[in-house]
Amino acid sequence: GHVAPLMVTVASTRQLGPLSGKARCVCFLGPGVAVGTDCGIEIVPLTAAPGAHEETPETTAIAPLGTQSLAAGDDQGAVRVLHWRRGSLKVQTLREVHSARVTGIANGGDAIFTVSHDHSCRQLDVLEDFAIKPFYSDACKLSAVACSGERVVVVGAED
Repeated sequence: GHVAPLMVTVASTRQLGPLSGKARCVCFLGPGVAVGTDCGIEIVPLTAAPGAHEETPETTAIAPLGTQSLAAGDDQGAVRVLHWRRGSLKVQTLREVHSARVTGIANGGDAIFTVSHDHSCRQLDVLEDFAIKPFYSDACKLSAVACSGERVVVVGAED
């Protein structure tokens, strides 16, 4: 049979409900999507009114860690691992990872990779209670990271 693709756009806030802040990043999570905004993380169900709002600093990067969990970076360089349970988003882990804004997060399976305007890429080792380990640094501010298998791509730009 034919399966129609599910499409969600920022412009269709009439369908999803208004957000409390300016959307910065998004990922699928449990009942809908998690939207990182300058007011924190908002859960937006795909079929009903807006859901939980997690009180966090400005969320600047977000990545799914499965269907019920996510990692979120903020303007101060911290990374939170959050879990969706019983209709709300709960912080499971908080790590001070960078000295500047987190600009990208990627799920590498046993590691979460983060990049920042502090010129570094760090990994949080999931198997070692999210221990922070250096991964890569550069002369420029890093802006994005992606993982596929054992490959990690880091993107940056001259200051």
